[in-house]
Amino acid sequence: MPEGPPVFYMQPGDAHRHGPLGFRADRLSDGLPALDLSREAPRVLEEWSIVANRTGLLYIERRGTGRWYQPPAPWAPPPEWLAAAHYHGKAIFLTAPAGSIPATNLDTGTGDLSGLLAVGRRAELFGAVMTVTGLA
Repeated sequence: MPEGPPVFYMQPGDAHRHGPLGFRADRLSDGLPALDLSREAPRVLEEWSIVANRTGLLYIERRGTGRWYQPPAPWAPPPEWLAAAHYHGKAIFLTAPAGSIPATNLDTGTGDLSGLLAVGRRAELFGAVMTVTGLA
């Protein structure tokens, strides 16, 4: 079985209207901490959860505030991602401003996390470990 929870990285397609600083302000007000993966591991945020089923990710929610993100169609993760999320009951959720990491470099399955590390050093990466529900 996988060593740790799977990673779910989400990068908006459009730039924030106030640039990276506006994206940062919004994520902090959402309750998502900035994260420098070269210095720290993501912390567990119990009030956040990723709701998924075998067809994919349905939505991300924060207890008390409701759905934070819902994809237009369920995200269909690879079977390995679903298996790891089911086994651990958690996933590492990460997000950064649009264009932070070139689309060609978003495949973390290669083990190359240099893009995520660079974004984190610039204080533009946000995320946490979240419970995954609905996969039982």
